[in-house]
Amino acid sequence: MSPPLHVALVWHHHQFVFRDTPIGKYRQPWTRLYSIKDYLIFLEQAELYPALRQTINILPATILQLQDYALGTGFDPLLELLLSPDFSPHQRRVILERCFDAYPTTLIAPYPRYQELWEQRYYWGIEGCLERWQSQDYSDLLAWHNLCWFDPWHRDQQVQTWCDRGRGFSVSDRQFIYAKQRQIIGKIIPKHRQMQDQDRIELMGSAYTHTLLPLLWDTQAAKVADPNLLSPGCKFRWDGDIMGQLSRGKQIYEQHFYQSPFGFWAPEQGVSPGILPPIAKHGYKWLIADESILGWSLGHYFWRNSRGNVLSPHILYQPYRLETHYGDLTIVFRDQRLSDLISYSYSSLSAPAACQDLIDQLKYIYLAQGSHNDRPWLVTIAPSDNCWDAYPDQGRGFLTLLCHCLTQAGWIKTTTVKDFISQYPPQENIPPHQLHSGSWINASFSPWIGELAQNRAWEVLNNTRQMLQQHPEATATNNPEAWEHLYAAEASEWFLCFGNQPCDELEFDLLFREHLQAVYRALNESIPVSLLYPLLGEEMPHPPSPG
Repeated sequence: MSPPLHVALVWHHHQFVFRDTPIGKYRQPWTRLYSIKDYLIFLEQAELYPALRQTINILPATILQLQDYALGTGFDPLLELLLSPDFSPHQRRVILERCFDAYPTTLIAPYPRYQELWEQRYYWGIEGCLERWQSQDYSDLLAWHNLCWFDPWHRDQQVQTWCDRGRGFSVSDRQFIYAKQRQIIGKIIPKHRQMQDQDRIELMGSAYTHTLLPLLWDTQAAKVADPNLLSPGCKFRWDGDIMGQLSRGKQIYEQHFYQSPFGFWAPEQGVSPGILPPIAKHGYKWLIADESILGWSLGHYFWRNSRGNVLSPHILYQPYRLETHYGDLTIVFRDQRLSDLISYSYSSLSAPAACQDLIDQLKYIYLAQGSHNDRPWLVTIAPSDNCWDAYPDQGRGFLTLLCHCLTQAGWIKTTTVKDFISQYPPQENIPPHQLHSGSWINASFSPWIGELAQNRAWEVLNNTRQMLQQHPEATATNNPEAWEHLYAAEASEWFLCFGNQPCDELEFDLLFREHLQAVYRALNESIPVSLLYPLLGEEMPHPPSPG
């Protein structure tokens, strides 16, 4: 009789570090808003279904942001407006510009008053609304920009009363909305710790900020997948920063969860041979990468049939051993298609149809497993972060039905990666030097390096890092401000934005340069001209001539 098909659901939460200084404000509200919508949903599913096992990563820098908001010490401009009794002309413009930043069909359209305000701005434009709107309209818009993000399961009687009322929100109502947000955010870390202690979930560690570790090790790693990629004018190679990012990340994890993490989430699922020894040295036992990384590492292309099923499943659905000087690591590879179906496709289907399709896909894999051997396979599914915006009811219907089906099917066993590899250690090796260097996007790093502005960013980051190296007295202990800003500037999101990804380019450009400027200030060094002008311009301006 074939053993059950083991399925590992791996979820990842991270938000950009939008704080401009270590004790400053957050420039954007996304940590606050996404945390009240998405961060408890998987734990509540685990409580509904005791047999369900999941693996979850929260980026350490995001943990600190959650702590700030829970304690009431984290503020962002839109939160300050939410709590404000009056609005200046400038603030009214900001409210009109920013408070429709939500997925239109799932976070705006379901609420008549929010949709009404959206239509008015659409037809009248910002200038027309500034002429016509009264203070109450701005107050209602602020309220709805916060109410729409509440997970439906967190809408207690008071929140539901506000949703049903729809309009006429006072400053007192808005202050109570903020109080509800803090209440929810305050539950996130303790609830994860509780579920970990009950062995219902496995929590993974990570680097401190969302940094591409292989590019910290050597930006030339990007040429493994893209030999013709245009490189920056300098090599960024600071492998010591990998140790710093890992140490800081593990320290934060242990402070909040009281255990040492077993598994490691490499930001952007970016891996390379050079990052394996530091990861093993920090005590991690396993990590995850995309199936394309396995394919390039083995020289094997994962063909799929007309239904999308892998034709060589026995290669994909098993763990592999990576040997290092600091002990062995196990690496598992996510099924790219199943992960992407949840991330990008199932939101357009009804919950029953989407769930049935995924179960059918898993059934095919289970039947194929029976024809190979008696050792169970591990199907690893790791959807993208923030993938629930496009789902009706923020994915609740789909997730609830999926978890029900996964735990009721006798031929499926959900598991954590830690539990699976403890029972079924890897039998196959990948020589570490053979591990492909790449990320979950096309098995490459091209989304973060190679464009003109991206390369400029790597160059000014490298210049800043070289300057910091000239100050051996400035350690992370006695000059934490310099290192905090450096680590923040090493995050991957800056470089993604400097490419062709949609984002608030000017905001990102400014904040990235401000982090680097702060490193110079922390060391009492003069700020170079290259950090005073946007990196996104066609040509770097020259400083004015003296006199």
